[in-house]
Amino acid sequence: MWQLPLAGLFIAGWILGGGWLLRSGARKSKSAKLRQITLVRCCQLSFLSGVFAMGAAGATLGIFVGLSRITGSRLVAVGGLLAIALAICLAFLVFHASRPGGLRESLALAIKPICAVLLLAVALGACAYFPARSHVMERARYTRTFANLARIRDALNAYHRRYGLMPERLEQLAAADDISADKLVSAINPHLPVGYYYVRPQRANDQPAMRLVVVSFFSEKYPGGRALLFGNGLRRWSAIAEAELFLSDEINEDFTAGLRRIEADLPPPP
Repeated sequence: MWQLPLAGLFIAGWILGGGWLLRSGARKSKSAKLRQITLVRCCQLSFLSGVFAMGAAGATLGIFVGLSRITGSRLVAVGGLLAIALAICLAFLVFHASRPGGLRESLALAIKPICAVLLLAVALGACAYFPARSHVMERARYTRTFANLARIRDALNAYHRRYGLMPERLEQLAAADDISADKLVSAINPHLPVGYYYVRPQRANDQPAMRLVVVSFFSEKYPGGRALLFGNGLRRWSAIAEAELFLSDEINEDFTAGLRRIEADLPPPP
């Protein structure tokens, strides 16, 4: 929802700003008809040219995205450039067809508002894209951290079936080829060789439901939550406040004390 103000700013710049630039250029024209054009009419022209331009650009980009998926080639960048060029040309043609005057005069009047709206779109698009991309990448880190718990749980079960007991450390799972070492790395703490705290249970998936077995270490850089694995084999991604409720449960008193000691000595993220 935070993108809505940016969308509103773009619409205002596109219609009102584009119309004002058209009106400013028309007032300097040698044509008496152009000098008489109103700001409302200029805003209408800006709106119509933008609608046709964005429609054509969206359709063009959609076609190239579809072709990229079908052929497996990277045509999106080509489609994006073509969509921008087509949008500029169509915006100018709509403007030219909607007003009196020659082609050269239309170009002189239209070039400034078209370029200004295009730059506004690029600037606001960048303002929306980079925070959104950062958010998506952060969510992906949480997802990978949580997904690794399923691999760790399965590896613990496999180790127990083979040896009849649970490992003392998670590194023993990788040594026994029950899990790859990279699955022990937490995406929210990639600088740690093992990103999870583990206390050996007596049996696999046969502990009280609230007893914690594996917990991802807290990350100062990505403080969105913790991945939790309980003694009955259930996984849970919890926000920090909720995770603290589980950690503060009496049944996890020793587990939490050990976790706090280890986290106090962990190296900070680079």
